[in-house]
Amino acid sequence: MLVLVFINSKSGSQFDRVLLITYSSLLNKNQVVDLLEETLDAVLHRLYLNLEKLKLNGDELALRIQENLRIIVAAGDGIAGWLLGAVSDLKLSQPPPVNVHLLTH
Repeated sequence: MLVLVFINSKSGSQFDRVLLITYSSLLNKNQVVDLLEETLDAVLHRLYLNLEKLKLNGDELALRIQENLRIIVAAGDGIAGWLLGAVSDLKLSQPPPVNVHLLTH
């Protein structure tokens, strides 16, 4: 299973920063996206574009990655909605499961 985490560290909550540090210590740096540095739709579009290119070249691992991708978003409800909309906009035949961890202040 591959996990991709989006965290809104700019919300000002200390808990957001703790989550960012925790996920960053547990996962590869490329699996944890701080929304202060990069937008989630840019990351998703780049990821799926690369996976599609690899699959077209016969890369079976790319297919397995796409089938086993899981997304976690730790943010407010606006960003959670943004993520769900961005996943929907990709029009994937099999969208990844998304876990929303709503952060309230």
